[in-house]
Order: sequence, then structure tokens, then C-alpha cells
Amino acid sequence: MKYGHVPRVSRMNGRARDTNAGNRRHFTMSFLKSSVSLVAGSRASKSPPRGLGQHRVILICSRRGSRLSNRKAQPGAARYLHPSIGSKEFINGLDRWILALDGASPSSLRSMPGVTERIASVREFRLRSESAPTQELANSPTRYHVTVIPDRPFLVVPESSSERRKHVPIAWLSPPIIPSSLVRVLLDADLWHFGVLTSSMHMVRLRQIGGRLKSDYRYSVGIVYNTFPWPEATDRQTERVRALAQQVLDARQEFPTATLADVYDMDTMPPRLRRGHGALDDAVDKLYRSAEFSGDRD
Repeated sequence: MKYGHVPRVSRMNGRARDTNAGNRRHFTMSFLKSSVSLVAGSRASKSPPRGLGQHRVILICSRRGSRLSNRKAQPGAARYLHPSIGSKEFINGLDRWILALDGASPSSLRSMPGVTERIASVREFRLRSESAPTQELANSPTRYHVTVIPDRPFLVVPESSSERRKHVPIAWLSPPIIPSSLVRVLLDADLWHFGVLTSSMHMVRLRQIGGRLKSDYRYSVGIVYNTFPWPEATDRQTERVRALAQQVLDARQEFPTATLADVYDMDTMPPRLRRGHGALDDAVDKLYRSAEFSGDRD
């Protein structure tokens, strides 16, 4: 998958399917309101037992050429396999595949024994759960516990990221990729949102009040994102941030085969990308005050 480049556009049109819209969380900002929302990606179910890993009907394997995509053994299954990304896949450029069966006809499902095995596993797993809502979901084993399937480009913020990185890597991805619950997804974000969210100002917010997974940063919707005080900006300042954000994306594109882990490692970060982030950081800082900040707690 290619990360980090988006056409020079201001908005993206379309709608996302979210069967659990009550879990959506919207911006609640001190200085500025916005129309974009941050949501977690699709979730198979809560607290899978040891040995199962993620839900077997959802995450297939790292290779698409598995038995499910074998046309002779599983005719028609390949069209239901979509790339799936969590934090690990997103940052390290790894492949993982997910079955998206919503809308598949009963006859199609019965023609794919490998798929029906996984559907049966989902139903049995949900019935064994101690959670009554999860048990209820056993009645619809082809559906995710939480469904977020974007139908247009979406901005991704990984839930966890190494403390060695000065900036948490964020980037746009596009359908048919399906985000898991291990990433945060912004629809209708533009270069302004990207520029502020990838700035050192927002990263300081994450480091100071965000959670930790071992020593890694853990990005929270409620604590880090919803409470972040977005700056007021003139049209000229906003366009300046957008232009610098695009320069960051362009610097990434000089290395199309590199992963986000490659270009955001403090030892291997390309000089142009480092300079681009520095210029963007300075521009965003000046939206909060004209004097320079002396440190993270300033």
C-alpha cells in the first residue's frame, strides 16, 4: 500500500457506512469548531480469547494467496477480500486481508466452504462471550462488531506509535482498504487538518496527556483529539499551513517504496522531510502565539 500522498483538494465527498454511529465522536474544541469527525475503525468483537488472536472471520492472513482466494477451492471468495490495516500494518507497510461479507447472498456464502467455516467460528465465539450484546451479535455472524467502511479517501492516525518518533505518522488511505479498530479515521479532512494534526504542537499534546502502551504513544479519541485546542487562523494562515502540509507529503513521495516506519525513524528520516516538518511546526506554533516556545511545557 502507498501512503502519504493526496491530491491538492480541499474537501472529499461521499459517505461512510457506520452501523454503530453512536460510537462516533466529534470535535469539541476550545477555540474552533469543525465538521470532521474522528472514529475508530472496524472491530470484530471485544476481548478475543488467547489462541484466537483477532477474530478469524475478519483477519485472514498476511498473504492474499490463501485458501480463501483460491479460485478452484473457493470460487468467488476473492471479491470479498479487502486489504485491512491496523497501526502495525499502516506504519510498517504490511499486508493483511479482511472478509467483507455484508450484502453477500446466502447462495454465494454457501458456495465457499472456507468462508462458511469462518462464519461458523464467529457465531460460536460470540455465543461463548460473557457479554450479552456480543452474544446477540451471534445472530449476524457475517457483520463486524463495529463497522467503519469509508467510501472515499480517509486520514489515518495510528492508535500506537513508537516513542522514538518525533511525529506520529499520519496519512491518507483510500478504499477498498478497511481500517481496523487499531487506527483512528478522519473523513472529510483536508490539508489544514493534516498539517495541524501532524505538527509538533499536537504531538506535544499527545506526549503530555496521551496514554502509553509499554513506552509507545497511545492516541486517544476522547483525551487527545477531542480536547485539543485548535487555533483560530486567517485565510492566509490556513493556506500557508496547507501549502507546508503538501510539502511534507511531497517529500514522502520521493521515496515511494519506503514505509512510514522508514521515513519517520529519527536515524533515517530524509533531510527534506525533516525540514518540511520543521517549517510546518513553526507555522502552526505561530498560530498560537508570535513568540517562540522554549519547551513542551511553555
